[in-house]
Amino acid sequence: MAKPTLWKDEYTLLCQACGYVLEGLDLDTQCPECGKPIEESLAKDRPGTPWQRKASIFSMIKTWYLVLRHPKRTIDEMRFDEGDGISFAAITPLLAMGIFSLVLLPIPFVSKYISLFGAVVGFGMVSVMYWLLGFTYSAIASSRIRFAAKRRGYRVDREVSWALAGYASTALILIPLAVGTVIVVGFFLGLAIDRGYLDRDHWLSIIYRILAWNALLFCLPVSLLAFEVFPYLGLRRCKYANRIRPQESDPSSTARP
Repeated sequence: MAKPTLWKDEYTLLCQACGYVLEGLDLDTQCPECGKPIEESLAKDRPGTPWQRKASIFSMIKTWYLVLRHPKRTIDEMRFDEGDGISFAAITPLLAMGIFSLVLLPIPFVSKYISLFGAVVGFGMVSVMYWLLGFTYSAIASSRIRFAAKRRGYRVDREVSWALAGYASTALILIPLAVGTVIVVGFFLGLAIDRGYLDRDHWLSIIYRILAWNALLFCLPVSLLAFEVFPYLGLRRCKYANRIRPQESDPSSTARP
């Protein structure tokens, strides 16, 4: 059964461990309910992800690594900025497909069957389709997070749910990464076979076929599993997450949460 709602709005300061309303209490004390230091529940003390601190391709890649390698730490450090989760969910699959296209770019220059124009058009169409699927999946995940939170009595608003779903979309880079690696390695192995450097029964060709099938068969379920694990962890760790009130983002403001 869902707990009764005790907070006024999505900005009411709550203890992030138990949901106790801390509004008006001394920030240097502890939560009266569970003993967690109030300072640890303040939204302004979250440093943010590398992408939130400085948006760039390199900070995006670094954030991908942190989401996959240290999901709990990423969740505890991320801020819940307005629209940040949506933008991350929109950029991630598009940038992943851009990297995928760059990896495959050498193929048209060494293949007599694929033209550069055809490759660009093909990559572009695949990228748009993948972006639509990836962003739609993130949007559905955001709705599911809010639905699950409401049933459990958690305070998870649109910004928090989109942050969790948006950063979970990092898992979507695994699919083009695996598929791109399979295609590129397979193409150059095939080229070596056609030019007589290798035969089809060479041990390199055999190992490639085994690894290729494993990559193609397991990259999708592994990617989707990774996508689902991040929101699950996030929902448990951000069930009473605090956000900075809009006026507090103004450097001239002296208001405290």
